[in-house]
Amino acid sequence: MTFDVIEIGAEPLTDIRELWESLADRATDPLLFQSWHWCRAWLECRSDASRAEIQMKLFVATTQSGDWVGLAPLFIRRVKRSGIPLRCLQFVGGASGMHTVFRTEYNDFLLDEAHAVGARATLCEAIMNCRDWDEWLLADMAGSETVDAVRTIMPGNGRLTADELGYRADLSDGFDAYITQLRGSARRQLFNKRKRLAALGTVAVERVGGEHWSDFLETMNTFHTKRWGQPVIGPLRSRFLDLLLETEDENAPQQASSLLKVDGAPYSALLDIDYRGRRYNLQAGISDTAPSAISPGLLHFGYSMEDAADLRLKTYEFLIGRGKHENYKQSIATQEIRALSLDFPRPLWLRTLYAANDKINQILRR
Repeated sequence: MTFDVIEIGAEPLTDIRELWESLADRATDPLLFQSWHWCRAWLECRSDASRAEIQMKLFVATTQSGDWVGLAPLFIRRVKRSGIPLRCLQFVGGASGMHTVFRTEYNDFLLDEAHAVGARATLCEAIMNCRDWDEWLLADMAGSETVDAVRTIMPGNGRLTADELGYRADLSDGFDAYITQLRGSARRQLFNKRKRLAALGTVAVERVGGEHWSDFLETMNTFHTKRWGQPVIGPLRSRFLDLLLETEDENAPQQASSLLKVDGAPYSALLDIDYRGRRYNLQAGISDTAPSAISPGLLHFGYSMEDAADLRLKTYEFLIGRGKHENYKQSIATQEIRALSLDFPRPLWLRTLYAANDKINQILRR
């Protein structure tokens, strides 16, 4: 089967929500970061000046009857490299200094499971043939098939700019099955130490209702200011979350945040979002008064994962990143997701310039 490709620019994303959601219903693995809700919230959070710097570029693979079978949610931003103006193609959510809200991770095309191979190839060819960009920045790519497809069609193999790991816990067989997979030390911190926590007082894990949402964000900011020296949820992030959680239909992102309290005092906060069978942890915070020997933050993750498993969610997404002092995610995850960031300059002169610059940096590091 052959597919057509249409390009969607600046028209309101509300006009294409139904088509986008229908594609997500048929997708192999629809993630939060490729959802209409995430992309719409990101675009709406751009300032007027920022919007003037970018050009939306959504590439859509369709059947002859107009059904969507693939989507590449991209935008073009004009930047300067050593004084040279360039047009950079990027995934919606940002890269190259555009992380002004939450990090958009595990980037990939959104593909109809029944037509994934053909739709992916068609999208890559259409993007390659588009003459509106000079370099394509693929940030935090978790779709290895898409990376391979881009490498096949693009000149050069791409410049690797980052190679990171994300972490995931498989809950598809239930919380008890997940716990048995952990090493003894991780199991103690995540689950067994609940008794020691209970010895401190009355333990409660409270889901955050809408009437307590602002108080929850204030608590999260208090935790981060004391631990990291600055708040983590500013006005822009707060607006992004409001937009992300604005719709309430079955397949929309759902707020699943919670506070772990002992005798009414908050010890840990988790900013969690449920979307299409997965729970995503966008932010975590721990009180500076919480006893570190009991690891209340890890215990809180355990409670949240148990709740997710009870709701029959299949995974808990810890995402990319590490803790302040140790990589706690690695110890409690059952799967690692490799996230590559690559840069594909198209013009020969730009590839030559980057190659020379990389060679110089390599010599200087010796």
